[in-house]
Amino acid sequence: MAVNSVQYYAASVTFNSVTYDKTSGGPLEVTEAENPNVMSDKTGDAVYPTFTKAVGYQPTVFVKMRDIESVPTRGASSSLEVVYTEASGQRKRTYATMIYVGKDASLVHAAPGETVLRFDHQSADGTSEWFSDGAVGG
Repeated sequence: MAVNSVQYYAASVTFNSVTYDKTSGGPLEVTEAENPNVMSDKTGDAVYPTFTKAVGYQPTVFVKMRDIESVPTRGASSSLEVVYTEASGQRKRTYATMIYVGKDASLVHAAPGETVLRFDHQSADGTSEWFSDGAVGG
């Protein structure tokens, strides 16, 4: 069975004018999650919910890296821009109004350590989209 080649990878992440890339941060891993609270309701003797609603979204972006030279100030607010490299070139995803929440770090004996930075979205009006995609330079 053939192994799929990597289709794209995170080339750089910029937050509050600080850029993390392969030279300052090492290999990057970017994970996004919307984290809604799910409310469901069952009527009568229903086994499965007859109504399910996702509310209270808390969009979050996690950025994992090996080496970190500077950590943002906790509570700092800025857009978070991720540049992905793919076969056809580069594209960027910009996350609006992100707040740096904090980090998790670990170091296992005789293995590379890792740091995970956490950014949460804060919406001024409660309805604006939290990310946009576009071409690099576009």
